[in-house]
Amino acid sequence: MRKRSATVLVAVALTTLVGCTAQTAAEPAPTTGLASPTASPTSSPTPKPTRTPPADRDGDGVPDISDAFPDDAARSVQLRYPSGDAVVDGYPVIVDTAQLDYRVANWIKTPQAVAIAPGLYVGYNAAVADLSKYLDSPADGDCVAQAAFGITGGACWNGVAPSPAEPGQ
Repeated sequence: MRKRSATVLVAVALTTLVGCTAQTAAEPAPTTGLASPTASPTSSPTPKPTRTPPADRDGDGVPDISDAFPDDAARSVQLRYPSGDAVVDGYPVIVDTAQLDYRVANWIKTPQAVAIAPGLYVGYNAAVADLSKYLDSPADGDCVAQAAFGITGGACWNGVAPSPAEPGQ
């Protein structure tokens, strides 16, 4: 019986030693100071990426990708006439009615007018300060200009020249 007890004792000792060896091999290797996914809660948080704002070269608040005039802070939308054509540069603009062709000045009868294109005018109303609103209004002035820009309504005459206060004059 002694022999059997000794064999059991040796078997238990070997099982214990083998278990210790397996346990030691399974332990994680020592850290080298590099962050790991199982880092302690005291490590610094990963910085969140910040969204870069879209480019706006003229600083008007409209991203260049949506800005028809990315280098002009005063304009961002391409205004259009009823014909679909882009509004002529510098228009619409307020002009004194006294500087208009006498036929247009007598017809409009306001101290100021909005020139929406060369030779085309709408009476100015101070309550409507946004000059782009006048582009869809009936305009008075040159018949050829009315047809060219798709302006309907309003009186027209042949040979109405732009006023000296308009761009390019």
